[in-house]
Amino acid sequence: MTVQTAYDINTANAVAGQLADIGFNEIDSKQAEGVVPFGVIVSRGTNDGQAAVGIGSGAGQELGVSVRDLAREGAANTGAVQYEDKDTLAVMRLGSGGQIYVAIPSGGSAGDAIKFTDTTGVIDAGAVGAGETLIAGATLEEDVAAGKIGKIRLG
Repeated sequence: MTVQTAYDINTANAVAGQLADIGFNEIDSKQAEGVVPFGVIVSRGTNDGQAAVGIGSGAGQELGVSVRDLAREGAANTGAVQYEDKDTLAVMRLGSGGQIYVAIPSGGSAGDAIKFTDTTGVIDAGAVGAGETLIAGATLEEDVAAGKIGKIRLG
């Protein structure tokens, strides 16, 4: 029998898809259409009640950000931290004013506009480029180094 002999007392302050506060959050349940990582944009899927990463069924159909679910952490001991196809996923609504933590690949400063990559749903801060969509009213709430976790408001 193995025994854990070392512990890290410095756990992460936040992880992608984690709710940032205990205030009112508008969170809907949808069925995952394909694999959905935590902390990415999801849009309406092919069928009613489904959600897919990125643009999904078309531009303007964005629903919100996938919320982390402890029941899905490392499901089936694969180490995967995501929703699998047909899992029930939690989605924080865009425009709800809710705050959630996401990975910010390019980094950014508090107040920066928030965008996402159309195909993957990956959220980032800064100017919109080709293949990206602005999330209207959403802002970065704190300074974040490239590749780190940052808090966004879905204004």
